[in-house]
Amino acid sequence: MDFIEEVYYYIRNVKGVSKNHALGMIANIHGESNFDPAADEAGDGSQGIGLFQHTHSVRKKNFLEAVPDYKTNWKGQIDFAFTEQEIKSYLKKDFDDPNAAATHFMIHFEKPRHDVREGRKKKHKDFLEKIKPLNLTESNFIEDHKRKENFTQIAYGNPSQAVEYHKGVFDRVKKVNNQQKQEQIIQPRDISEYFDFS
Repeated sequence: MDFIEEVYYYIRNVKGVSKNHALGMIANIHGESNFDPAADEAGDGSQGIGLFQHTHSVRKKNFLEAVPDYKTNWKGQIDFAFTEQEIKSYLKKDFDDPNAAATHFMIHFEKPRHDVREGRKKKHKDFLEKIKPLNLTESNFIEDHKRKENFTQIAYGNPSQAVEYHKGVFDRVKKVNNQQKQEQIIQPRDISEYFDFS
């Protein structure tokens, strides 16, 4: 699985945020570190580090204490980001499109200098356009299946297998009339957004 897809899948499904929230975050990861978990702006750790380029002294100190192995632990970096105060307003706000989400995350979480923000917005927009054809391998159904141990094991342990699982479920759902067994099936309208079944 492409690393961009893997990061998106983790934010979208494991952390449980909306599609636009997840896209806004990965646009910023692209803008800050180009998806390099070990990114080091100055080369000596004195400036921005990691996927989100933590720079502020207090935030960086907390980050390093929480994820000392950040260079090889991208999931730990994302987990830490979700504990920070700076992400709270982002998660509470609804976004109509990923560019709006990316801009909000940049301003309130990343907080780059004002003179680079317009350039960063363009970088986000270009990135989001570029990844449209990826048909990102994620789904919207983990919450519906939390109680199913076998699914949880698949989804968290092997994302690629989870995608195949979703496709198989969708095929079965298409054969069910009147959307029977609401508690046991995944709704087609949710999957069709992410997979081309034509």
